[in-house]
Amino acid sequence: MVILMTASLPGMAGAQRPEIPSNVVKLDAGVSFIASKVYVYNLGDNSIHQHTWKPGFSVKMDYEHFRKSGWGFGVNVMYHNTNFDAGYGAIGYVEGYYEYQFTQWYFGPCAAYRFRFGDSKWMGDVSVGMGYAQFSEGLDGGITEHYGGLGVSWRAGIEYMLSPNIGLGVDLTSLMTFVSQPDYSNTLKALGKDESDGVNGFYRLGLMAGLRIYF
Repeated sequence: MVILMTASLPGMAGAQRPEIPSNVVKLDAGVSFIASKVYVYNLGDNSIHQHTWKPGFSVKMDYEHFRKSGWGFGVNVMYHNTNFDAGYGAIGYVEGYYEYQFTQWYFGPCAAYRFRFGDSKWMGDVSVGMGYAQFSEGLDGGITEHYGGLGVSWRAGIEYMLSPNIGLGVDLTSLMTFVSQPDYSNTLKALGKDESDGVNGFYRLGLMAGLRIYF
């Protein structure tokens, strides 16, 4: 009976969805925004300024391995850099305009799911992961603070296969980092601000695009 059904429906017997790649490497660059509140010290007026939705530059590299079911696992590496105005002031005997550089690194494993849009060359994927996040604060190239902690990442993307081995795609990324408290905690308390509101954690949203390598 199974043989008769297969013979009578030849189209269904051979109509299998194209397989997704077993291994995918993503190389992306783009813009990201620190969506949580960030407090930085300004040299010009000797006060702490609050910033939200500050844009910055981001790059990332992902490697993910998938089964035929679409489920997989991998590892994510991300780098973010955002600059903040420190105002006009003096450091030592040198006066001028200074700038803070906020740098974040993230490294961690992830669980992922990948799928095709019908039988087309378009694919989508999502992933969620947890790993180590490291944060550095520098003043014109000199690192003044350096600390790290837990990072939680989330990503969703869409891409187009140019060939069986190469594609182009866009990813929407999210990174929440929980780091040790900066030195400003006591100052913020004195100003009546909530020290846990963006001070010892950062929430970042990013939009990145780049190359996909399949093998």
